[in-house]
Amino acid sequence: MENVGAGTLSLPEQEMHTTSFWLHCPLPFLERLDGLSPSSASNGLTALGNAMRTAGALLLMCDPRDLGVALTDKSGTQTPGFEPDLHLYDNCPGGTGQSQPLYQMKRPASGRGPRPDRRLPV
Repeated sequence: MENVGAGTLSLPEQEMHTTSFWLHCPLPFLERLDGLSPSSASNGLTALGNAMRTAGALLLMCDPRDLGVALTDKSGTQTPGFEPDLHLYDNCPGGTGQSQPLYQMKRPASGRGPRPDRRLPV
């Protein structure tokens, strides 16, 4: 019988120090999403993050791979319940300065596109 994995193991670093722009999703916002479990809401927010990455890359005129998306949750800390943060981060160590323009464009960009509270004609 052979022992697999004996010896030294060298793994790359799993954390990257960079800059990010994030949106906090408070509990009242998530309660408006009727009938969604925290898992479904998490999947929906990840999809929203991917759409925001594409829109952000278009606004910044950069490659979408230059921006990363992460969904973090501080459950079990001072805030009870599921209140995630959606991060758009510079996908290179140290950051390239793309998160600051995204933050500055937050208000103008949030008014563009279809509004989720409007009903579409059938």
